[in-house]
Amino acid sequence: MTIIVCSLAELAPQIAEHEPDRIISLLSPSDAFPMRPDYGLDRHLHVAVDDIIEQ
Repeated sequence: MTIIVCSLAELAPQIAEHEPDRIISLLSPSDAFPMRPDYGLDRHLHVAVDDIIEQ
């Protein structure tokens, strides 16, 4: 298994180059997840992550 990490801007070119079986998107809960017509929710996991803690 190969894992590729990229920015949202690089998502489409990386998918075209590597043709992954599945995608995992980690984004802030306030961001819109990219929708890929060729990857349904059964192949595209959306993970909302809020990793900034304000003190």
